[in-house]
Amino acid sequence: QRDIPIGILASLGISTALYIAVAAVITLMVPYNTIDIHAPLATAFGAHGWRWAQIIIAFGSFCGLTSAELAGLNSQPRLYYAMAKDGLLPPWFAKVHPRTQTPINATIVTGLAAALPALLPE
Repeated sequence: QRDIPIGILASLGISTALYIAVAAVITLMVPYNTIDIHAPLATAFGAHGWRWAQIIIAFGSFCGLTSAELAGLNSQPRLYYAMAKDGLLPPWFAKVHPRTQTPINATIVTGLAAALPALLPE
């Protein structure tokens, strides 16, 4: 019963420590007022002439952000389905497709909610 809370707190602690360490390293590499807000870590390595590290960091950032977005989009319809089954959302969200057995309405709403902002220009 105590394993899950300990695991959650430990992972949050490790993530926080790593975040602070990376922030300290980047501010020691590049002056604070010249840090690029769009790609701070990759640009900091590029400023020191480490182009290979800049490419690896940029690619890793892209992969990490993409996988996190896909994980969120894949779990969202199931969350809507569970909330609809519990009565927290309208029952319309709990409609299951007869062939695929997936929450079809929740999937469509999630897809539209992700696609519409993507269509807007910056």
